[in-house]
Amino acid sequence: MEVCPERGGMITAIHIADEDLLYMNEETLFNLDKNVRGGIPVLFPIAGQLRGKQYEWEGRVYQMANHGLVRTRPLEVAGQSCGTDHAEITLAFHSTPETRISYPFDFEMQLTYRLAGGKVTIRQKATNRSAGPMPICPGFHPYFAIRDKALELETAATTYFDYNGHKEKPLTGKLEMAG
Repeated sequence: MEVCPERGGMITAIHIADEDLLYMNEETLFNLDKNVRGGIPVLFPIAGQLRGKQYEWEGRVYQMANHGLVRTRPLEVAGQSCGTDHAEITLAFHSTPETRISYPFDFEMQLTYRLAGGKVTIRQKATNRSAGPMPICPGFHPYFAIRDKALELETAATTYFDYNGHKEKPLTGKLEMAG
């Protein structure tokens, strides 16, 4: 497993034997002017996009880019450990005057990545240091390396969320995922 604190603390690679489990476009990883395409970017304080890239909180309108604040900023290494049965790293991101322009809260967000027993565990912890409530909808955006483009997935789901139409819709058959 490889982690890049400088690019939002994202996982950039997970290898099992000689197989890469994640897709990674290295051109976007090393070009700070581009959004990273690949790995597992961290989405905080929101996952997804806001209508018009803005939201209202307590009577004020704030602007926020898709997927929030963290994925384009460096995180600090807050701790790490390594033993014969595990490897672990904890990264931290703190609010700043710059982040409070688009997200008016004092916070600390920590990520802990742990590799043990053949498993990767990701723990994300947000601490609200503001006096009032702090809304969050965090997430991750994994880019899996898919070799078989004809992959089909069966599900018992009866609805799906149309991201572009911003509506929940009934799932009555095959759902086309191309594009």
